[in-house]
Amino acid sequence: MPKVILKNITKKYGNVLAVENLDLEIKNGEFFAILGPSGCGKSSTLRMIAGLEEVTSGDIYFDEVKVTNLSPADRNIALAFENYALYPHFNVYQNIAFPLKIRKIPSEEIDLRVKEVANFMKLTDVLDVNVRSLSGGQQQRVGVARALIRRPAVFLLDEPISHLEEKLKESMRTELMRIHNDLNVTTIYVTHDQEEAMSMADRICIMNFGKIQQIGSPKECYINPANEFVAGFVGEPPMNIFDTLIIDKKEELKLKIFNQEINFPRRYIQVINQKSEWLKRKIVRLGIRPVDIKCYRTKEENNLIEGEIVFIELRDEEMCVINVKIEDFYILVKTNRSLKPELNKKIFLKFNEEAISLFDPETGINLNR
Repeated sequence: MPKVILKNITKKYGNVLAVENLDLEIKNGEFFAILGPSGCGKSSTLRMIAGLEEVTSGDIYFDEVKVTNLSPADRNIALAFENYALYPHFNVYQNIAFPLKIRKIPSEEIDLRVKEVANFMKLTDVLDVNVRSLSGGQQQRVGVARALIRRPAVFLLDEPISHLEEKLKESMRTELMRIHNDLNVTTIYVTHDQEEAMSMADRICIMNFGKIQQIGSPKECYINPANEFVAGFVGEPPMNIFDTLIIDKKEELKLKIFNQEINFPRRYIQVINQKSEWLKRKIVRLGIRPVDIKCYRTKEENNLIEGEIVFIELRDEEMCVINVKIEDFYILVKTNRSLKPELNKKIFLKFNEEAISLFDPETGINLNR
């Protein structure tokens, strides 16, 4: 299966810049997700890879072969979209067979390949059923089967399960991962749902306003976000981000948070010392994920931050998310329900100092990058 390489790709629709100077290398056999909000350029990127949109400037390669100006039919790709685009007057067999039929593949080979892919996608029992009679999940599997019957080198998926109910989403995520692993096909998956990208992809490209914000493994993007946008977009609940003050006590650095001093995160000490201007400017943006804040119902130790619980959201049998008001700011905390939080009651917080991220207040860029 080929690597997919994008070199300095730009896409304009009239005066609208949808994708700007995009450089990507998607590895052979990789499950690669392109993640971002609506209008960030992710679908335009996928459509250029597929050949459905012309590239304004730049080039696309499959391994060493330049495919920028090749038609979709000549790129050996398969596509599955949010809209199944099934033929409603056809049954399942006819829908799956259609890509081979229009290429005038012999009927014996078509029959063999349809049955092969139907078995792979667990559709054997409904081959004679009209697609209008199928459930949403079955229709999605027919769409995927029709794409796979071409035996593609690159599998492109654009928001393929976003409209399905939650249980079907979980089932289809598992199904798509099975397909990818069994076929070892290079897969590019576009989604606005960070849970999908984080649970499925080997690597993620996070986009906003037509530009790459970060490329990395789900763990890298979660633990070490490149900037404030990534920090807020990846992770559920989102990262808490607010201004904090650097205190230089000569012998050691501290961060002042809501009138409490905490230790400076060790992974940033060398960065701050190398950029002495930060010690003069004092203020940085601090990010902390809700799961990295520990809660106490009483002030059991020093340097705890006091707040008031203003909202409680039960997540499952074990966890809940509480919204804590501290002065005029609100902090999200993910904690165990065994804490038995109560509305309008005091709560005391302790930040995991080594899980803190620090961002430039002007650019939003992580200071360790």
